[in-house]
Amino acid sequence: MLQSERQTVDHIFAYDQRHVFQLSRAAEQGCVCERIEAAGCVVQEFSADTESIVVTFLVEDMPTLREIVADLKSEGETVKLRRLLEDASSETDRPVVLDRAKLTERQREVLGRAHEMGYFEHPREATAGDVADALDISTSTFTEHLAAAQRKLLDDLLDTC
Repeated sequence: MLQSERQTVDHIFAYDQRHVFQLSRAAEQGCVCERIEAAGCVVQEFSADTESIVVTFLVEDMPTLREIVADLKSEGETVKLRRLLEDASSETDRPVVLDRAKLTERQREVLGRAHEMGYFEHPREATAGDVADALDISTSTFTEHLAAAQRKLLDDLLDTC
């Protein structure tokens, strides 16, 4: 551990040839990084431009991620999850990146409504016609949007392009 008057640096863990350190400092401004760190997460990268900031951090589980997002949104922040990587369970597995930005707004809406209504449950809680009616579109339009969205997500999941 390295320590100065107002901050400490702790070695958290190492993997491959990389090391992860955590910088601890007295909370001063309640900035995004401080709030993420207060949830027990390690901020890896921070960048900003005139329109947004991007924070890359390590999180142990989905409930903690949801808490962080809810905390930031409660302060009026606009939060977009750009990429979520999961640690591989074995040496041969690789993390999978599902890039939701590849989906159009309409495809996200169709997927979200279908999921919400139980279209993907077994047995199904809603038919394609039910979801299409809820979206005020034809069944064929629903299935076209759904197929396009599924193809994009499966391309990422199965590593095909």
